Amino acid sequence: LYIINDKTFHILSNNSFASLFRLIPGSLVGNQICYELGIACGQLTNALGKVTKSFTTEELINCPTKPYYDLYQAHHSITREIFNNEINSEKYNIYRQYVDILLIHIKSIEINITNYLSILPKQMIHGDLHYNNILSYNNQVTGLLDFEFCSYDWRAMELAICLSKYASESDPTPYFIQFIQGYSIHTKLSIEEIQSIPELIKLRILNNVIYFTGRIYSNEDSINSLTDRLESYCQRIHWIDNNNQILIEELIKCMINK
Repeated sequence: LYIINDKTFHILSNNSFASLFRLIPGSLVGNQICYELGIACGQLTNALGKVTKSFTTEELINCPTKPYYDLYQAHHSITREIFNNEINSEKYNIYRQYVDILLIHIKSIEINITNYLSILPKQMIHGDLHYNNILSYNNQVTGLLDFEFCSYDWRAMELAICLSKYASESDPTPYFIQFIQGYSIHTKLSIEEIQSIPELIKLRILNNVIYFTGRIYSNEDSINSLTDRLESYCQRIHWIDNNNQILIEELIKCMINK
């Protein structure tokens, strides 16, 4: 590899892109060191809040990646009609027990998120900050990766995304508590944001359902990209519904009462 004119990015003669970048040490962290992950993610939320101030209102509104609450803009090929036609087609019949549960929750979330439109603060967020996008080395976070879904969205959405995958664990509570304790060191949410977190976790999951349906519809992915996740999505939502008060109480303890 070599650098042309001291630049680290170059367009090749065949119009391919070439980029030289600094290697970040570490490997994917998985569901380990939740407290340290929380600290790093809280730092990023705080930093992106400051970065947001450098954009004009027009630039923020026209951000290419749409906020999670714009459900039917989760993928470029999707509309409400296309989503409903696709997800209700025969090829999903074998998964109907899960699809029908998720459709009920999508209808519910569409109504519930309208309550937050005027009260939740917005800023730039990473938009896909889960543990499979984080590197660690010697139990320390070394890299937060994959910013291509960065968007202007509710600030609390970032924490909801971070927590979402932990709901798949056999006992999610310790993972949630450790992550929240770390996250709250650098970012404190308002009581309104805290109360919204369980619903925003479900929003993340349901937005993913629509996103992957769009990828399947546009032949960017196989049907397995969604069907392999359906049972897990239902399990996560079920856990959140049954444990939302525990989650809210931990958030208040770490962010309001301290």
